[in-house]
This record gives sequence, C-alpha cells and structure tokens, in this order.
Amino acid sequence: MRKLGAALGMLVAAGFLGARAATLEIRVTGLSTSGPVRAAVFASREAYEKKEPLREMTAEPDAEGAPFHFEGLPPGEYATRVFQDLNDNSSLDRHGFLPAEPFGFSGNFLPRLGPPSFSDLAFRIGEEDVRETISLIPPPRRGEWSAGAALIAKTESYRGMDDRVIPLPFVSYAGPRLHWFGPVASLAVYESGGFSVAGTARYTFDGYEQDDAPIFEDMPDRDATLEAGARAGWAFAPRWRIDTSVAHDLLGRHGGFRAGLGLRRTFNAGELTAVPEVALEWMDDAVAGYYYGVQPAYAREDRRAYAPDDAWEPRLGISLLYPVRPKWILSLRLAARLLPDELTDSPLVGDDEEITAFMSVSRSL
Repeated sequence: MRKLGAALGMLVAAGFLGARAATLEIRVTGLSTSGPVRAAVFASREAYEKKEPLREMTAEPDAEGAPFHFEGLPPGEYATRVFQDLNDNSSLDRHGFLPAEPFGFSGNFLPRLGPPSFSDLAFRIGEEDVRETISLIPPPRRGEWSAGAALIAKTESYRGMDDRVIPLPFVSYAGPRLHWFGPVASLAVYESGGFSVAGTARYTFDGYEQDDAPIFEDMPDRDATLEAGARAGWAFAPRWRIDTSVAHDLLGRHGGFRAGLGLRRTFNAGELTAVPEVALEWMDDAVAGYYYGVQPAYAREDRRAYAPDDAWEPRLGISLLYPVRPKWILSLRLAARLLPDELTDSPLVGDDEEITAFMSVSRSL
C-alpha cells in the first residue's frame, strides 16, 4: 500500500507539473526583406544582465512574419529580446551603443534612454499559454536630429505676477550617448542592467524682472540660468525607475545647488507613451535666497526683509509622447510644484503652487 501510495503521488505530481508548463508563442512582424530572426528568452534579471538566455531560437521569415514556440516554460517572470540578423553573423550588430539591425522586446517596449532593463521587459507566465506579437524597431541612425517648435505655459506663484507663455524653437538629438531634448540634455557615462549614470544640463526659466509685478519694484532682476550636474538611475521593477540628481549653477546667477529624487513608471498604449512621475527636489539657501529672498536694502512696508533657508518641495508630473505622423512627434509635459513654507513665507509669494506645461511638435531630420 505504501508503494502504491507513493506511485500514485508521483503520478499526480507529474500530472500537476505537466499542467503547469506553458508555451510562449511569439510572432515577429516588421521584418526586412532578408535575414533570419533570432529570439531569446530570459528567466531572471541576473540571466538577462549576464546575457545568458534560458532558450534561444532562430526562425526564417514567412509571409506573416517569423514564428517562435518556446514550450515547457515553468511559471515565473520572463523577458524576451528579438532581432533580425541581416548579415547572418549570429549577433546583433551595433553602432556604438545603438543597434544597427532591426530589434524588438517583449511588450513592444520602446527604449527611450539607453537599453531596457529586465524589469522594463518582464512579463509573467502562469499555467496558460502566452501569445505575443512583437513589431521590430528599425535601427536608429548614429545620431538623429529633430527640429520644430515648443511652447511653455507657466502659472506664477509670485504675488501679482501674470502667468507666462513662452514660445521658442525646439531642437532635439538622440545619439549613442548624448540625448538633447529642448532645455534638457544628458550624456550617458555608465550603463549596466538597470543602473545608469549620466551627466546632465538644464536651462531653467525661473526668475523675474522689476516690471513683472509691483512687488518687485526697485528690486534687482532675478535671471534664468544653466544648471549642470549628474544623475544616477535604477530600474528596479517592470517599467519602474528611480532617479537621483544633483546640479549646480554654471552661470553664477544664484551660485547654489539643487538635488532631486524621483520615481516614475512608463506606460505604453499603442503608439502613445505616458510617464507619470512623483519627485522631491531640494534647493540650498543660495537658490532659495536668490529667487525668494529680500535683502534688507530693498525692504519696505509691504516687502519685509526675508532670508529663506534651504527648502524641500514635492513635485508631480506626467510626460506624453505620440507620433502624430511619420517622422512627426508630439510631446507634452505637465508638472506641478508645491511650494513649502520656506518659500511661501516670502513676501514675494502669493500662491503655494505652480503649474508648468511644455508642449513641442518636432520632425526628425
């Protein structure tokens, strides 16, 4: 009886495990005229970072694309990577950091800055078969320029200052390491798996002039400036990313430092990419004093002397990207600043929040 029970237990277990194994079916589309298609399945972050796939397959394109069937996959998280090997040399050719052959990823993930991490691509396989269609992304050129027009609309927290609308030309560049998007630029220094380090530069539009509002009368102008520093980021979960940054005034306007901590997630719905974000930004007393302080020499009855300390302010934002036509991209970013007490206590401030909208329309050249 004991042997019979053990045998029955083994049969039940074998049947249960067999039921749990699933098949991943992938259909690859968007193929070039010739060249085999190669697909790899990764079963963990470590395997993905070490480029050690659990399974690899090669398929020849047919009229409907390239089909793949990965059978017997146990439940768990996986990531897939595919490319068309145009010269049939069994590897994805590159120009620097950029792919030189058509490529694609699970979930049709579209990388924006640097290669995706395992968490960007991860999906779960359970007991049911999974079917997916991956559209190949054409290889980017060595560097792609775009040009167009942009508009910045900004509500003002300063007392009596009108909201601003600033039209400006828009230029962007996406290269192997350099990314320039309007007033923001970054230069990749190090990338490995989900971790990256980059140098950054940003032109700010903060400040005011004497004639912007009565509260600034006889006050020295406060100018926008160029801030540069570094950013370190980590993709720690599917499409989730956390970034830390620090920046210093390059033009000597306020002469201070800013630092930030931000959390964002990428969503894809068809061709629309949406990236909501929450962040916390710190400014030292030099930055706060330059934009929100009042020196004793400029104090008056309705504008007392004020020297703010360093300040932490929460921020909320969302970025949207949508290709309206071939080679044309529409981008929109909405951001909200929530001013802390160190800034709202200033006699120059009349509101405790600011809303900024940045919209651009550009065409790749």
